[in-house]
Amino acid sequence: MIIAGVLESVAIAVTVVALVLFLFIFIAVMRDRRSRTPVPPNLKPFLEDDALETTRLERVLQMAVVSVLFLGIAMAVIFVMEPTRQERAFEELSEKSVERGAIAYGPTEEVIDGEKHAISGAFGCQACHGPEGTGGAAKYTITDAAGEQKNVAWTCPSLNDVLLRYSEEEVRTILTYGRQGTPMPAWGEEGGGAMSRQQIEDTIAYLKSIQLSEEEAKAKNAEVGLVKGTYKDGKLSSDAEYDGAVLFDSFCARCHTIGYSYNAAEAPGSGGFGPSLRGGSTLEQFPSAEDHIAFITAGSEWQIAYGVRGQGTGRMPGFGLMLLPEQIAAIVDYERSLTGGFAGTTPAVDSRAQEPQSNVTPGEEQIPAEPDVTE
Repeated sequence: MIIAGVLESVAIAVTVVALVLFLFIFIAVMRDRRSRTPVPPNLKPFLEDDALETTRLERVLQMAVVSVLFLGIAMAVIFVMEPTRQERAFEELSEKSVERGAIAYGPTEEVIDGEKHAISGAFGCQACHGPEGTGGAAKYTITDAAGEQKNVAWTCPSLNDVLLRYSEEEVRTILTYGRQGTPMPAWGEEGGGAMSRQQIEDTIAYLKSIQLSEEEAKAKNAEVGLVKGTYKDGKLSSDAEYDGAVLFDSFCARCHTIGYSYNAAEAPGSGGFGPSLRGGSTLEQFPSAEDHIAFITAGSEWQIAYGVRGQGTGRMPGFGLMLLPEQIAAIVDYERSLTGGFAGTTPAVDSRAQEPQSNVTPGEEQIPAEPDVTE
């Protein structure tokens, strides 16, 4: 960085000298022109051959050599400094994007002198997902099986680990098109929302800035469902055992159990935003437990096949960067043990082909979602 700073100072000095020299020559030429009566170029006498071939020509050639040397040095300095300049410019643009994303994520109003004022560029994602992206709740109106509407408090997921579950492109899709049947609306213009593409990118940049690392996420979740053994200093004891039901409720029931998100859970694995896992459907989809483990570890990818006749949509997150292999194995054992009918199975439809939903109470803040296609 010191060398770069010196080179930058040299480049500035050389540029200033060049500008001063240019101005000096320009002024001298202009004064010379004004001191004489203009003569048409074709009538203006020029230097004789004897004058051109002596000191005059030598001075012109010397100036040409000096100019070439100057340009050569300037190009070399620019060549050396340009990568650093580009890197610095990229960092500055990234920082500004994060700052704009923080505004978009933050509250929509601020109090000044006792009065509320709207914050330009704010969409209030924190109202549902928490100021630090650790999760929260949103007011939401649902229609039950009897056709009656009722207001519920819908638990919203954390976003400080969302990029450990989904790819950046999947998060972009969720933000743009929302999640059908949940408080998560479509935010992007393509989905009928209010965010421009730049605001979507800024929001993603901010989410990147608050993400937990893989090690932090696994350490945070390592004791969830742990019924025997210990987890210490990043290591799980050899006698460790996990309760798959507890892990399922913590990481899977939000999508795969009707009513779980608003404290009205029905049979575990009865379906909801995601498909039902009951009645042997999981065993049919994944005859091999190893394939089942791989699917939960990596999640689904758009149009990539999985299991038996499964077609990926990107809606199923991957938990391999958040959970230990032992935890995922316990979840798989539990899901493969679920029995009973397919109560609550809800066919999902790709939200990218639908009009955006607006089920959120006016004034409520929400956050991006993704397409709706059955996994």
